[in-house]
Amino acid sequence: MRLILAIILALLPGLPAVAQAPVERSQNYFQILFDMTHSGEQGFRPGFGYSVFVQYEGKRLLFDLGADAGILEQNMKAAGIDPATLDAVAISHNHPDHSAGLSILRKHRPNLAIYVPPGQDFDSGKLIRLRDSVAITPNLMLLRTHTETPTVGISDEISLLIRTAQGPYLITACSHTSVATIVDKSMKLAEEEIYHYIGGGRLKMRGVEDTKKVAADLKASKVKHVSPGHCSVDHNVGQVFKEVFPLDYAASRLGRKAMLSAPGS
Repeated sequence: MRLILAIILALLPGLPAVAQAPVERSQNYFQILFDMTHSGEQGFRPGFGYSVFVQYEGKRLLFDLGADAGILEQNMKAAGIDPATLDAVAISHNHPDHSAGLSILRKHRPNLAIYVPPGQDFDSGKLIRLRDSVAITPNLMLLRTHTETPTVGISDEISLLIRTAQGPYLITACSHTSVATIVDKSMKLAEEEIYHYIGGGRLKMRGVEDTKKVAADLKASKVKHVSPGHCSVDHNVGQVFKEVFPLDYAASRLGRKAMLSAPGS
């Protein structure tokens, strides 16, 4: 009877999202928690910002913290993610659409170290300035890239690399240091070509020629699958990427889990 009542309440409009049960650490997956992309998942609220949760090889990592602490907290609850269970947090760069949820992390985990790029200001707290790359698990890595020509004040940022049985997954934030630079460093770190590229490339509201160049760079690097998100969510971006990757383009989806298989599994 309780189960039936819970299902009815969950389907009623206007009610707050019911938290899902935490997922076993043995499952390997990533889940987009904050983005403006469409979500068919119950309880997830979209917004212009970015956050991705990764559970891999027994560790839980939150990459970026979105543009609104309340939305991030709601979406974490909808995903069944307890901030107290996080093993690591990384912020790609200090723009507010990637770091505004920091207050939620500080509230639940005030002493948790957070990986950030060098030379950028964040709130007081325990920070680890990432100079190059770090392995959270043997196959889950954070990498820092740098450019001598900063965009919107950003010359350093962090991206996320996941080595899987299919090949490496690369998750980017805004790619201020350029998609080509991040892909190149990721391939060197993974020692193989990128299997799936996910995330932003600062393409929203930019000219179609910029999008064509990024898509061409990804194709030239032999990236297999692409899922542009965040600041690459735009009608023209989707159209160009579909033309360049007709069979290997997948729209980014807020709240949907992407299951992963670790190498050797």
